[in-house]
Amino acid sequence: MQTLDQIKAPHGVRDNDKLESIMQSMRNGDEITPVVVDIMGRALCGSHRIAAYNALTDAGEEIESPEVIELTDEEMVAADEWAESFAGPKGLWGGIDLYYDFDLLCRAVVETTTREEVKAALADQI
Repeated sequence: MQTLDQIKAPHGVRDNDKLESIMQSMRNGDEITPVVVDIMGRALCGSHRIAAYNALTDAGEEIESPEVIELTDEEMVAADEWAESFAGPKGLWGGIDLYYDFDLLCRAVVETTTREEVKAALADQI
């Protein structure tokens, strides 16, 4: 199982207010939405959660890490097959730059996974 400090975020922090809000929620021990990662250790969501966690732990604060949900090979293959109609024969993993077509990537995973926790974690990404 990967930890947040090992995971590559999909993008940098774009909203400092959101970052501060998540940091405060982490300090309060509030429930934080899990971070979903592919089998290569890249997050599909959670840039602000990852940044908040790393900032707080780097500052010496002891907080609980948000859950990390790792996609399986089967989930990635299913998402790739679903997306072929949008991305062409190379599918998501070989033909789409994840940083430009992230909405499609998240939608493909949500459309094909059977795990409700993955769908819930990606709900605000699509």
